Amino acid sequence: MNSEDLSRMLTDVSDKYIQEAAPKKKKQSFSKKLLIYSSIAACLCLILLGSMYINAYARPASYISIDVNPSMEICLNKWNRVIDVIPYNDDAERICRQLNLKNKYYTDAIEELLYNKDFQAYYLNQNTSDLTFTIVSQYCDELQSGIESCKSYSEASGIIHHANMDTANLAHENNCSIGKYSAYEELHEYDNSITLNDCINMTMHELHNEIDSHHNDSHNEKHEEHHGGTH
Repeated sequence: MNSEDLSRMLTDVSDKYIQEAAPKKKKQSFSKKLLIYSSIAACLCLILLGSMYINAYARPASYISIDVNPSMEICLNKWNRVIDVIPYNDDAERICRQLNLKNKYYTDAIEELLYNKDFQAYYLNQNTSDLTFTIVSQYCDELQSGIESCKSYSEASGIIHHANMDTANLAHENNCSIGKYSAYEELHEYDNSITLNDCINMTMHELHNEIDSHHNDSHNEKHEEHHGGTH
């Protein structure tokens, strides 16, 4: 084999290896790009899912208004975790400053609130105070069962009412707790001279006494009408 044949053979082998190597290099490059794009897509999916979860976590799903003289609301997400605590008067604001209820499950938050010594001072005397819970939710019965299962609630002898979202919206528009606004709506049906501001400045015990007195007056009137008609 002469030098020319050897040179030709080396050239052929070189060309063959170059041809075989070129597709591999291209394939490796594509795989690397695919890995990068897949990683980017996975990161974007995680960011999107994280954002969706954060938005869902922070979205109000239910409200529980808690009123004695302090008037406040705890706002719950779809998992019944507290996402906001809103005080509606000075007494409530003072109590809320002592507590950290956010992100707690609602029954745990209620237990902590009702066992707070300063808050207990407002409702332990059940002759002059009515601890009232007002629930706005599509799961009112479930939330009520949870509240009633709280040891602190059973010890406090509280009252539970339900309200609708329209009442909640009107209460919030007027910077009033749902519980007091619901009492105002009921009282206003009997006496349209009563203003919302009057009700805001009353305790729940005073509001319930006013409502009960109108109930009794209405019952007595119907009783008199019934007996008057039998004579």
